[in-house]
Formats: sequence, C-alpha cells, structure tokens
Amino acid sequence: MIQTIQFYRYGLNDRTPDFLFYSAAWAKFRQFSINYNIPRSVFGNAPIRGANVAFIARILFDIYNKLPGADPSISGGQGISGARLPNQQTFTVNINVNF
Repeated sequence: MIQTIQFYRYGLNDRTPDFLFYSAAWAKFRQFSINYNIPRSVFGNAPIRGANVAFIARILFDIYNKLPGADPSISGGQGISGARLPNQQTFTVNINVNF
C-alpha cells in the first residue's frame, strides 16, 4: 500500500503519474485592430489635412487551450505558470490628426 503523500510526490514506481501531465497546445486570438482614415472633406475649411482613428484590442480570448485553469502563453508555451498572473487584456483607441 502506498501512502498518499508518497503517491503525489513520487508517483507509482518513482515516476511522475500521467494525470499530472497536460497538453500545452494552445492558440490565442492575440490582437485585433481596425483603422479608419477620415476623409479631408469632412473637416471643411478647418486647417486639418487628415485624420485617422484606430481601435486596437490585445489578448482577447483563447481559441484552443487544453491546460486547465492556466494561461500557457505566459510561460513560453511550456504550460508552467509559476504562479504568475496572466497577460492583461487591453483596449486602445488612437487618434492621429495632421495639421
């Protein structure tokens, strides 16, 4: 009979048990961006030569992730989180105006 602490520490026959291994395969929707060039005619007689508005979203969602409860992208795809926080989702709006 094997004790519980020995099983979790060493596995059966001094090997790591299979239930501790997970696939680190993953795919992530990392970035989405959309840009719009505002036509010069919109500004009329204003001293603006052109403008651009951009929306950028980063770290949106996992498309495929077999690692339960963790973000495999923070560990270089190895699936070891090391108690680090997952990457933060960001949303950005850029406005570029040319005078």
